[in-house]
Amino acid sequence: MMTDSNFKYGINLYLSRFTIGLVYEGVKEILYNGQHLKLHPGTLFCIGPANHKVYDNPDTHDKYREEVIEFSYDEIEEIKSEMLATPSNKQAGKIPVSRLSLIGSVQADSLISKIFDDMRNDEFYDFFSDTKRIAILSQLLAADESGVILRTLLHNLDERLLLVERAINEEWRSNLSTEQLAESIGLSPRSLNKLCMLKFGEVPHALILNNQLNKAQLALQLSNKPIADIAKDCGFPDASYFTKVFKRNYNCTPRQFREKMRQDKA
Repeated sequence: MMTDSNFKYGINLYLSRFTIGLVYEGVKEILYNGQHLKLHPGTLFCIGPANHKVYDNPDTHDKYREEVIEFSYDEIEEIKSEMLATPSNKQAGKIPVSRLSLIGSVQADSLISKIFDDMRNDEFYDFFSDTKRIAILSQLLAADESGVILRTLLHNLDERLLLVERAINEEWRSNLSTEQLAESIGLSPRSLNKLCMLKFGEVPHALILNNQLNKAQLALQLSNKPIADIAKDCGFPDASYFTKVFKRNYNCTPRQFREKMRQDKA
């Protein structure tokens, strides 16, 4: 869909989808990771679900017009193997990490421009099926000789692991469900479970529980806090549940663990 820029100057956009687009008029300005990027007419761009700022300040530049299409993590993951199997994309997939980015751009050639022109002129664009959108993505990947789309998509897929690790480390005290945790980082629960199993060998709930238990172990060793306070500080609903979980994992109660640690130090 052709869109006009209508963002306030410096507004933050928190995107949960990949956006691939082409600038038609004006200059699209993006502030990302300390870089001020200017995308001029004819620029193909690919932006991952990252925190960045899009500028639209009439005092400094004209409004821009663009054509964009968006994809979810799950959609990208589904065709990842197909993307890498395409001969023209094999080398792009081997680009060093230092040359990857969550945002990519390049001057579009005639094939890329035609794909966006066709979308722009399709009266049913707003009602494209998922199958149609994936077909368009395949066309864009095949036509993009620079490999910028593939490199950006692959880097964003890797970035999910960092998001998962950060979320687990930051939310361990919040008792979030898998669904809530997945939503907080723009993933489906299925994708989150799959990623955690692939990277860490455990589901999110088990990872968070391990984090809680590790914090509890340290508190039992290094402080004289009551068991009930440690349970609360580490995100457990009550001391009884904390004791039950602790014993199931370590074959001793928190009190017994603390006593053993003190004996070992003596």
